[in-house]
Amino acid sequence: MARQLLFVGIEPDPGWVSALTRRGVQVETVSFAEAAPRLADEPETCLVLDADAAESHAALRAELERVTASGTVALLASAPALFSAMADWKACGVAHVLLKPVDLDELLAITEPAGAPPAPRLPSLERLQREYIRAVLDSCSGNVSEAARQLGMYRQSLQRMLRRHPAAR
Repeated sequence: MARQLLFVGIEPDPGWVSALTRRGVQVETVSFAEAAPRLADEPETCLVLDADAAESHAALRAELERVTASGTVALLASAPALFSAMADWKACGVAHVLLKPVDLDELLAITEPAGAPPAPRLPSLERLQREYIRAVLDSCSGNVSEAARQLGMYRQSLQRMLRRHPAAR
């Protein structure tokens, strides 16, 4: 049976859909109401939830707590929402927390069948730092001096970090 990746309440990137489909992964977008029953009924299913979605997750959390651990649940979160999302979803059996923007390799990793349930996977500290700096720079309209002030660091130190990780810019 092919693995299924269900995006709950969000539209997946069209590039992801075609790349995942070529690798034998079925991709669908489902509503919050459809998510937990599908996870319970289809053991090869992986749910991808957005922690930043406007719709309330309370009903889905309640359903997920009752579902067996037959499927995999991954949570997408932006850097500012990451820690509150982790606390909210810990009791629900979330297997992966993926930091936005997520790449194709991370999505493929959660669809891999495994004999044992996957160990919880969190973003690296370097990735968190890079995304946090990017978010602060965005809020400062790219002004490095202002971003450094908000981060409580020297401008030159921030510029060094940006040279090491140009993707943060």
